[in-house]
Amino acid sequence: MLEAAPLRPARQWPTAVWLVVGGLGIIGLYALSRYSYPLFHTITELVGIIIGWSIFLIVLNARRWMDNLYLFVLGVTSSRNTASPRTSRPSTGC
Repeated sequence: MLEAAPLRPARQWPTAVWLVVGGLGIIGLYALSRYSYPLFHTITELVGIIIGWSIFLIVLNARRWMDNLYLFVLGVTSSRNTASPRTSRPSTGC
């Protein structure tokens, strides 16, 4: 009978790496906002949509184990807000 090879633990990145990546991301977003605000706004909206739908899908799949429906309501509300189109005011040209 074949024995299964022991599983190796997943390699975790040190906290310093995550701090550097996060800091570079914030600096990059700031630089992007100074370069092109519409592009910055589009990217931040897309990230918000990805986070909202991620919350919704996690909560949707975990609802049978949840005792409190607060997270379910949060997930549904989050997905509803990101899925609905936002009205934007046109630029006045000033």
